[in-house]
Amino acid sequence: MTGYRIHPNILMGITVGVCRSDITGESFQGIGVQPDLPCKADAALNVAHVRAPTDPEREELQQTLDALRAAK
Repeated sequence: MTGYRIHPNILMGITVGVCRSDITGESFQGIGVQPDLPCKADAALNVAHVRAPTDPEREELQQTLDALRAAK
């Protein structure tokens, strides 16, 4: 991002880079990132809740996260 002062109290940031997919080499502009589980936008939250880790999985993930934080 490049900053441009447009007023003594206002700095405007302009993105000058492009984010490209490592797989396709194409820009995400106008495409977005494809979800792991395609669904309609109004169903996305419900799909995420249904697919969320179960309690045993959640505990294992939390332990892994805690171990990674402790290793810092």
